[in-house]
Amino acid sequence: MGKDRQVSFGPFLGSYIVFILFVILLSLYLSIQNLIKEESLIMGILLTILFIFSIYILYLMFSRKKIAKFFSIAYVWALFLIPVIIDWTFYNGDGLQGVFTILSVIILLPWAVIWTIYFIRSEKVRNIFVN
Repeated sequence: MGKDRQVSFGPFLGSYIVFILFVILLSLYLSIQNLIKEESLIMGILLTILFIFSIYILYLMFSRKKIAKFFSIAYVWALFLIPVIIDWTFYNGDGLQGVFTILSVIILLPWAVIWTIYFIRSEKVRNIFVN
């Protein structure tokens, strides 16, 4: 394989990019909703930061920057921690929100572990993010 040949993202990284686009749209919607209703300024700010960070991750991935691997790992762990932090901060783990936090831990913890292992061990990731 020549050095000038571009390696494509493939279906696994492609699904990750689609997920990031979903998070961008969802965080934009929720941050605007929180800021307009002024229910929780802190939550609106957190969602706005998530929106900006998601766009930055996409920029790093499409520019094939080597640091995209590190930021992608940080991103999946942030997506795991944000619901837990929001629940403990705003709802104190009570009621239905506590159930959602437990479900997010059950779903997002393995998701974060799988993506972390993928970004660290994958040869395809090593070949894509070289700049």
